[in-house]
Amino acid sequence: MAQKSVENRHSETALFAALCRAVAAKDDGGGPGADDLALHFLPPHVRFFIRFEGIRKRFINNNMDMTPGGYEYVLVRTVFFDRLFTHCPEKDIAQIVLLGAGYDSRAYRFADAGRVSRIFELDIATTQGRKTQCLDRAGIDVPPNVTLVPINFNTDALIPTLNDAGFDADKKTLFLWEGVTMYLNPEAVAATLASISSTARTRSLVAFDYIVNVPRADAGDYYGVSKFMETWEKRRKEEPFLFTISDEGMTTLLTEQGMELVCHLDDKQIHEAYLSDQLGPVTGHFRFAVASTV
Repeated sequence: MAQKSVENRHSETALFAALCRAVAAKDDGGGPGADDLALHFLPPHVRFFIRFEGIRKRFINNNMDMTPGGYEYVLVRTVFFDRLFTHCPEKDIAQIVLLGAGYDSRAYRFADAGRVSRIFELDIATTQGRKTQCLDRAGIDVPPNVTLVPINFNTDALIPTLNDAGFDADKKTLFLWEGVTMYLNPEAVAATLASISSTARTRSLVAFDYIVNVPRADAGDYYGVSKFMETWEKRRKEEPFLFTISDEGMTTLLTEQGMELVCHLDDKQIHEAYLSDQLGPVTGHFRFAVASTV
């Protein structure tokens, strides 16, 4: 029932990610992960309240208490995927596929970088519908090279859906899979990787984040994980984590699907590479990965 309810309404976690990016954008000069378009995807009352510095600080502090490192993680994840997106022209990538685009604004924030590419935004119809309404209200046009494609990753076949939207398998492609794998069942994750591996041009890339499986008894050894798991089970029952895997298991999974792991960062490496002293640590069970088709 939890999966079904998510499929029939927009994603609250996608909205939360937009809120984090909007809060960061309100800081002087904008900090890591700031997104000046994220504000348009928030409900009117939320847009009003985050105008006030005190409320923004309370939001950050509440998240520190309930999901330690979660706010920081959303922001650093934005930085990581932003850089991959903007570097596409120099890597001769002709297509970008956003798997579970949510309220991703890269095609609009980085229009110049994305103009050389055909961009496909894939997501559940409920979230995608709300996103287009928000863009319309903000007077933001969908660029002509962007195609919005509704999909249910747990039930719909990826490649036929992409092909119907105009995807060209002969072009080098970057697949951005941000904040999605943990909400899919393991079979859907494996099937998505297998589809990309068997269809996309050689040396195409898929970048994604995932959650490493942490036994309850060991949760205290990972920053913020015990409290994060407790909060998620209480407050995010409709969007549970369905897919977790060990670091070694991820390497094995990619190999089994005919892909090669080319970048892998744990929570400490993520912080060192992208946050430095600007923000605190990210929750200890998050990982970044980039894999290549071979």
